[in-house]
Amino acid sequence: MEHAQFDARAKALAALAAREMPTMGAGHFDRLTQVLASTGSRRQALVGTLAVVLGTLDQNTAGAKKKKPCPPCKKRKKGKCKGKVPDGTPCASGTCQSGACVAQPIGASCSLSSPESCSSGVCGCIGDTNCTCRKSTCVPSYFQPCAVVADCCSNACVDTQIFGRLCV
Repeated sequence: MEHAQFDARAKALAALAAREMPTMGAGHFDRLTQVLASTGSRRQALVGTLAVVLGTLDQNTAGAKKKKPCPPCKKRKKGKCKGKVPDGTPCASGTCQSGACVAQPIGASCSLSSPESCSSGVCGCIGDTNCTCRKSTCVPSYFQPCAVVADCCSNACVDTQIFGRLCV
């Protein structure tokens, strides 16, 4: 008799575990409580409860859908990509401005490792740390005429007394 009750309880628990529900409703909770409270040993109840928990975990991990990542400069808000990240947050092609990824203008700070963040696609440095976006038509070699730092692909535009302003 006791073995038949255990089988019935196990089948009921398995049926409850097989259903995919994000949360347990009041009716399901009452049914689970009735099944667990029916006559039988505590050991049988524990085995049944473990079967339900393990079965539910296995189903949740196997059937879990991966959410698509949000586009640049958007963040997930209540399960949807609605929110904006703060302005100035780095993104693939520049920085976030009003929820859109915007390339850095000429003269803005940049990193040599990601020159695509500049609207021109060119990032040049004076020394190792002072890097700014340069013009796409920058002068690639030294000692060429320039008007501003952005004219030079790297280093600086310096005013020489004899030759005028040159990229150095």
